This record gives sequence, structure tokens and C-alpha cells, in this order.
Amino acid sequence: METSKNKHLFSIEREGKMNELKEQAVQRETRAEPPVLSETEKTIAVIERKLRLMSEEKVKCVLQFVIHIAG
Repeated sequence: METSKNKHLFSIEREGKMNELKEQAVQRETRAEPPVLSETEKTIAVIERKLRLMSEEKVKCVLQFVIHIAG
């Protein structure tokens, strides 16, 4: 009985270690490979950064201009 209990505890501990190692591997993968952005995505990111720096009034003007051009 005691041996089977020890085996069960060892199994749970080993499974926990495996899960931890898998998680570490996933973290290394995600850190190692930054996302590859298309030119459009890069342009959008630049525009978003610039819009965040603008005042609300300037953002409204820019959006009206874009809507006017697109319309």
C-alpha cells in the first residue's frame, strides 16, 4: 500500500516537473521569435504610436481627413 502511494506521489511530482519544463520551453520559444510584421502592419503601428501622442482634437481632424479621402 505504502509503495503504491509513493509511486503515485512520485508520478504527480514528475508530471508537475514536466508541465513546468513545457511551460519554460514555450516561454523560450515566444521570446526567441519576435513576430514578423508585414509592411502594412508596421505602418499601422507607426500611425497608432503617432496618434497616441496627439491631442484628441488633432486625432479627430486626422480621422476626418482620412474619411474625406476614403469617401
